[in-house]
Amino acid sequence: ATLVISTPTPGFMETGLSTNTQYGLVVTAFVNYVESARSPAVSSYTYAAVPGQPVASQVSYSSFTVTWSTNTNPGNTLYEISYSSDSNFAAFVSTTATLLNNTTALLNLTPSTTWYVRVRAENGDGVMTDFSQYGSTRTLDVPAPTGLSAQVLGVSSISWNWNLVMGATAYNLYEATAPATLVISTPTPAFVETGLSTNTQYGLVVTAIVNGKESVQSPAVSSYTFAAVPGQPIPSNVDYTSFTVTWSTNTNPVNTPYEVSFSSDPTFATLVSTPVAFPGFTSNTTNLVNLMPSTTYYVRVRAQNGDSVPTGFSGY
Repeated sequence: ATLVISTPTPGFMETGLSTNTQYGLVVTAFVNYVESARSPAVSSYTYAAVPGQPVASQVSYSSFTVTWSTNTNPGNTLYEISYSSDSNFAAFVSTTATLLNNTTALLNLTPSTTWYVRVRAENGDGVMTDFSQYGSTRTLDVPAPTGLSAQVLGVSSISWNWNLVMGATAYNLYEATAPATLVISTPTPAFVETGLSTNTQYGLVVTAIVNGKESVQSPAVSSYTFAAVPGQPIPSNVDYTSFTVTWSTNTNPVNTPYEVSFSSDPTFATLVSTPVAFPGFTSNTTNLVNLMPSTTYYVRVRAQNGDSVPTGFSGY
C-alpha cells in the first residue's frame, strides 16, 4: 500500500538506497483513471561497496591478522580475502572462504616473506565488488631454537635437546666448528649422537624449518664424551721402596688426565695416597716411590674427561 512514485513513463531510477540491501517493487498502470492490478514483484540487491584497504596486525613468522573497513556494507555482507607473495596477484594467489567478519587470521604462511592482501565484497545477489587496494606486511624470520643442551650418555654418545619452535616441521643440526656441515635433520627437538670418540669434544648448533624457511643458527653448545675407565694397573720394576705401574688407556686419547692412588688397605678405606692427581698427568705409566718395604700395595687409576668429569676407578 506504500506508494514509491507515480511516473508518466515506463522507467524509474530509485536513488538514495542503502548499500547491499534488497529492494522490491510492483507496478500498476492507469488507463482513463482506472488502475490495473499489480504486476508480479521484482526485487534486487544494491551493490556492495568496495572494502577498505586491509591492515595487518599481530604479525608472526607464519601468520598475521588482517582487518579492513566495511565501507558502509551491512553486517550480512560476505567478504573474500586473497593473498599472494606477488604484488600483481599474477601467481601464488590463495583465497580464503567467504566470511561475514571484517577481520581474519592468515595462517601457515612462509616466514621472511612479504605478503600482499586484498579484499572484495559480495552482495546478496552474488555480485562481487572490485578488489580493495592491497595491503602488505612481511612475516617475521623463523626464530632460532633456544635451550640447546648436551647430556653426555657415555664414552661414545651424547643426547642433544632444545626447545620446540611452533610450526617447525624439521630441525637441522650442524657442527659447531663447521657450521655448514649438516649432522642430521630431525622432525623432533631431540637427537642422540652415537659412534663418538672417547673423551672428545663435540659441539652443535641447531636451526628450525618452518614452511620451508630455515632460521638462523642457535648459539653453539659443546661437551666432551666421558673418558673410559683405565685398565687395571700392572706393576713392574719392583724394588723394596718403589715400583712402576702401567695401565691401558682403554681408548682414551693422549691428552686424557689420570689420577693414581694407592694404599696398603685393599678397600682403600684408610692409608690412601694420591701421588698423581688431576689434572696435570697424561701418561699411562708412573713410578711409586718411598714405599714401605715388605708391604703389599694396592693401586688404582681413574681418568678425567675434558669437562673435568672423572671416571670410576679401575680394578686395583
